[in-house]
Amino acid sequence: MMDPHYKRLSYVRYADDWIIGIRGSKKDSFAILESCRSFLLDNLKLELSVDKTLISHFIKEKVLFLGV
Repeated sequence: MMDPHYKRLSYVRYADDWIIGIRGSKKDSFAILESCRSFLLDNLKLELSVDKTLISHFIKEKVLFLGV
């Protein structure tokens, strides 16, 4: 955890809805989003919903998951 390249990530999933928490930069968030998007499309033949997929700053912006 003292490694400057260490990234803390946590997630919650319920059915087809999920939220990922990342302690890192916005650049890290976009890279992880692209990795998830690629994995879902290439391996599972699923596409992320453009309307429901977003990156936000947890402290500055309200984040809703399953309406809560």
